[in-house]
Amino acid sequence: MMKNSLRVKIAMILIASVFIVIVSNQSMDQDILEQKNPVTTIVHDNELETMGRNLVVEKEQTTNRSNSTLISTKQTIAKETVVLSKDEKDKKEIPKPQPAKKRELSIIAVGDNLIHTQIVKSGLQKDGSYNFSHLFDGIRDTVEEADVAIINQETILCDKKLGYSGYPLFGSPYAIGEAVYEAGFDVILHATNHTLDRGVAGIEDTIDFWKKYDDVVVAGLKEKKEDSRIVYIERNGIKLAILNYTYGLNGLRLPKGKEYMVNLLDNRKLVEKDIKLAKKMSDFVIVCPHWGTEYVYEPTTQQKEWTQFFVEQGVDLVLGTHPHVLEPVEWVKSENGENEMLVYYSLGNFVSNQDAMSRMLGGMAQIQLIEKDGEIVIDKATIEPLITHTYLDSKQQFTTYFLEDYTMKLASNHYLNRKHKNTITLSRLQSLSKEILDEWYNIAG
Repeated sequence: MMKNSLRVKIAMILIASVFIVIVSNQSMDQDILEQKNPVTTIVHDNELETMGRNLVVEKEQTTNRSNSTLISTKQTIAKETVVLSKDEKDKKEIPKPQPAKKRELSIIAVGDNLIHTQIVKSGLQKDGSYNFSHLFDGIRDTVEEADVAIINQETILCDKKLGYSGYPLFGSPYAIGEAVYEAGFDVILHATNHTLDRGVAGIEDTIDFWKKYDDVVVAGLKEKKEDSRIVYIERNGIKLAILNYTYGLNGLRLPKGKEYMVNLLDNRKLVEKDIKLAKKMSDFVIVCPHWGTEYVYEPTTQQKEWTQFFVEQGVDLVLGTHPHVLEPVEWVKSENGENEMLVYYSLGNFVSNQDAMSRMLGGMAQIQLIEKDGEIVIDKATIEPLITHTYLDSKQQFTTYFLEDYTMKLASNHYLNRKHKNTITLSRLQSLSKEILDEWYNIAG
């Protein structure tokens, strides 16, 4: 009995040891615990042997399950590590922000839109209305393509009640302004020697007319004393300041208390103040002076003096009008060499009914601006000669062409040749353009 009791005790110790190992490996696995029944106090030899083998098998199986669980856990950790590594890799591969595209802007400008009586008649329709789109048919595409298009509207626009007229006191139909707008012009220069031709009423009519076009800026006129003498226009992230002045008003004077209505080129301190503000408020400053002497191909001393004054103040571009003929184009520098300015002394007539070949010849300034080292500068500039073509149909008609598009056939049919043969020829137009523009004519061609 003692021998059997000893065997039982040994068996119980063995079972307890195996049980401890299983519990430690399984970490209190409920499945293992549920498989174990309470141990009896009597165990036979063959039962002990069988039990031992079963326990060893269970231990191996449990250990294998534990190892499998460990392997699975390692694989999961490895996968998570791979994912994290991939995320980190993706973060490193995110492309850096590209530098902002440099700003660019194209400008075109034409000279005097000088509306004589015959031009007014050319736009009269059968129903009594007016349409002047024909004036711009030859250059329309180029105007529309430009980011900013500038025209010198030489004559005032007025209501029919005020009456339409030609030289010497001009008054043009609103339909002229409508055609200018429809052609694609954004900036209208109105400070000319003819601005007061129809009195203050004519200026007020003009200002009122342009109010209906929100995308157009009118330079040179002021409705109220507190209005700025500078106008601004922004395209492609580039802000232009435009200042338009006239040398005078053909001897006419603005009424007392209305002197502010037209920008005059007569007070250097005031102009200097304007330019200083314009430079502060914009990226690029353009001055459009109505100046010089009519029908003269070279700039006057006064034009030269004002040019030097403008460049010393830091102006970037000058677009001159008034002489009714072309004048040279050149770069000028300030005395200290810090500022360089491009000046078109005169763009001539855009359209007119004047009676000389030189007055039928005008020019279109074409300027490309770019951003360089954070500054807006002129990248390239040209001038394209223009020719006002007038001919007799059922009535006298007018259209302006680029000289490069003009033909000998058109020239032979020019209205001025009806009066004097060979007044207008293609070769003469080309020769005069080259004479005035010199190397700039080659650039244009």
